[in-house]
Amino acid sequence: MPQKVVKYLLIILVLFAGIATDQLSKRWAATNLKNQPTNVFVKNLIDLGYTENHGMVFGINNRSDNTVQKNALLIIRILLGIGLTIYIGMNISKPVFFHLPFLLILSGAIGNVIDSLRYGHVIDFIHLHLGKLLDWPFLFNLADAYVVFGMGILIIQSYLTGQAKQPAPPFAPDGSTEQH
Repeated sequence: MPQKVVKYLLIILVLFAGIATDQLSKRWAATNLKNQPTNVFVKNLIDLGYTENHGMVFGINNRSDNTVQKNALLIIRILLGIGLTIYIGMNISKPVFFHLPFLLILSGAIGNVIDSLRYGHVIDFIHLHLGKLLDWPFLFNLADAYVVFGMGILIIQSYLTGQAKQPAPPFAPDGSTEQH
């Protein structure tokens, strides 16, 4: 099989695996966690509960009944997903690892858009904490995790490849304030 075909198949596999695992995990949460007490999954680290997030990430604007705001948020998410898809397509010749963070972000975005269109909210069910020392106050889902991991990889890649540019000094190397 030609290398180009393998790359395209890997890209499609990563994207659809992210969407599928997110959607299946949310379906599992809705079936097994809704109207149930929080369950300890990993003692002092991960609890599983259930909440319906009608707002943005971390429950921002969660209690709003403003349909215009909710529709605007949905449109913004869709437009960002389209933009990310175009960016991936424009850079298709780059190695698969280049695409990984964008595919994670895109699969997370698509997973949450699917929820918003299907249910009018996003299902969140994972709660992280470190005993009583550190308690992440929000529940999230796999789609959210994919977006965060994708962003983390992008940050690491930018530093490893030297793309994180330092700001230009406010003065020229000879000490003057003029740029040469």
